[in-house]
Amino acid sequence: IYLTTFRSLYEAYVIYSFFHYLVEAVEFSAGGQEIEPLLESKPQVSQFFPLCFLADWTMGSQFYRACKGGVMLYVLVHIFTSVLAFGFAHSGMYGEGTYSADHAFVYISLVNNFVQMWAMYCLVQFYRACTQELAAFNPVPKFLCVKAVVFFAWWQSLLIALLVSGGVITSTSHLPLDHVTTGLQQFLICFEMFFAALAHQYAFSYREFDDGSGGEQQSCIHLVRVLFDYDELKQNLQELPGDVRESRPELNPELEPLMSRMCCRAGPAGPTGPRGDESISKTQ
Repeated sequence: IYLTTFRSLYEAYVIYSFFHYLVEAVEFSAGGQEIEPLLESKPQVSQFFPLCFLADWTMGSQFYRACKGGVMLYVLVHIFTSVLAFGFAHSGMYGEGTYSADHAFVYISLVNNFVQMWAMYCLVQFYRACTQELAAFNPVPKFLCVKAVVFFAWWQSLLIALLVSGGVITSTSHLPLDHVTTGLQQFLICFEMFFAALAHQYAFSYREFDDGSGGEQQSCIHLVRVLFDYDELKQNLQELPGDVRESRPELNPELEPLMSRMCCRAGPAGPTGPRGDESISKTQ
């Protein structure tokens, strides 16, 4: 459970860093222009299937804060659920791989699945808006690498849990079931990370930032401080409530008349509908 919790926290940090890498890449490609004014000059990016019934985010501040809010929501929720899973595991209430209402695993899995899919959707929307600026940074392999490392490992753990529930994976004579599932997941990740490392060497090559001048060599301590910049994280946490409000799903205005007609048609079915209230008043 210690390694699983650490891996979950690191996955949240990877998504957080990847989004800010995309933002920095866009601003660098645009000659230092800030991201929000740049997005204002972009054509409207519409919602895509299966969320095409949602209202489009206005290009500019709302679009950027909605994308950032979706990513930050995943980061915070993933941290929170990782801590919860750690606590439930020590109290015997987690039940990893057990799809039972009496264990916390199924609820934490549903929450994590929802915020992960929403974060992926926000990342895709940001890429769709800034495709031209990100083209020089080869973004598709980077996106696939991050998706494979973070989200594929998550779906793999769910598949193993389903195989356990179906009786395909069972305990052995010398290992309990939870040790078998955890060991299988860790073994597969170690095997897969070899290929992921090769893919990362291609996708995240330093050559994209090598202008041939050599540049000033910086110490490892300075690079670590930049990597874990607390001030930036603090600012993002302070802006999170507003970002979440901007990304709050709203119905597409073009669908509102249809929904209104559907609600009106549902009125006569019960006394609480608009027409039901009118008929009651006439009867009185």
